[in-house]
Amino acid sequence: MSKEKTAKEWTKEGFNYQKAKNYKKAIEYYERALEIDPIYPIAFYHMGTSYSKLGNLEKGIECYQKVITLNPQANMAWHRLGNNYSDLGNYKKAIKSFEKAIEIDPLYKNAWNDMGIIYGYLENYKKAAECFQKAIEINLHDVSSWNNLGYAYLKLEDFQKSVECYTKASEIDPRHLSTWYHLALAYDNLKNYEKALECLEKGLEISPNDEDISALISIIKKELNK
Repeated sequence: MSKEKTAKEWTKEGFNYQKAKNYKKAIEYYERALEIDPIYPIAFYHMGTSYSKLGNLEKGIECYQKVITLNPQANMAWHRLGNNYSDLGNYKKAIKSFEKAIEIDPLYKNAWNDMGIIYGYLENYKKAAECFQKAIEINLHDVSSWNNLGYAYLKLEDFQKSVECYTKASEIDPRHLSTWYHLALAYDNLKNYEKALECLEKGLEISPNDEDISALISIIKKELNK
């Protein structure tokens, strides 16, 4: 006689489908898990991810809220909840969700970084910079946080600090096109056109046909020829 699968086993099989990007099939398996154990938070969590990947953000939110109801300390569910609210443009709820994730785990780098991005959308670049700085304190080698902090300083017109951040990002990942482009912008604003061109040439090595890089090179060369 075959043994009935447990909720954990259904969830594990569903997660394998999720990893293979077969999200609809994954959801079917999570539903089977929840038929066996209606309060199994891991099934709700992964189901939320699958719904979100399918673009059904509201259903994803419902699943993450279920997780949080079952386990209010589930910081990853709070983080995912914030991501979904962000994607729906509900930045106030997104920030509250990220704050909750950070309250549970103050060293949750991704929550700090994503909250900084939201403050950037709201054009509160000072607050955004504070969040990115926190993320960097947690992981000094996170290129995304250095790039984001560099951009916040660009918007705050603190071009020297922006240069420092993008320079650090370029040291961590020299193949990141956006880093070289924005580093060039920061140097351009400091009227250091030679350094700006150097950065753009680095960008062209990565993407020889990039239109934004080529356009900025033309502008800077005109500045140099004045």
